[in-house]
Amino acid sequence: MGADSFEDYGSGATVAEAFHAVVERALWEHGHGGYSGTIAEKGQYALVNVPAGTDVRGLVDTLSMYGYWKQQAGRDSFEHHNQMGKDEAKAKIAEAKAKFPGIDLSKLTDIYGDKWGPCLAIPTEPVRKMVTVTKKSRYGTTISQERGDETEPAWVFCGLASS
Repeated sequence: MGADSFEDYGSGATVAEAFHAVVERALWEHGHGGYSGTIAEKGQYALVNVPAGTDVRGLVDTLSMYGYWKQQAGRDSFEHHNQMGKDEAKAKIAEAKAKFPGIDLSKLTDIYGDKWGPCLAIPTEPVRKMVTVTKKSRYGTTISQERGDETEPAWVFCGLASS
């Protein structure tokens, strides 16, 4: 069996609430048959603490490639002309480490790349919580209005899942 990468955003009062909502949505969209290559295959998450101001989008992109760069940096020979060279891979690794200081990219990549293990849960900027406010007008009609006055925490859930 193979694996597909996924990246899903969820919000809620807690990371657990957001995770379960995202998994439920994936199950609804892709069914309960298994091997969907989505977050529906994940039973748990690993919460990642990142420094404030971290480029979360860039971090997720880096994690999706970091394992490949490590593999290419360790190769002595290349079978295909389109494979990344050893020096180029080492340069990409150094660039990623400089961009995300204090983040153990190797450890996170190992979790990201385990299709049977937990997915990563990385905090992102809070999102606006939409609520529907219903009230009666002075003419007796009901008025419903969506408002987003409050925010709630949000996370990106990402990794590989069996497909």
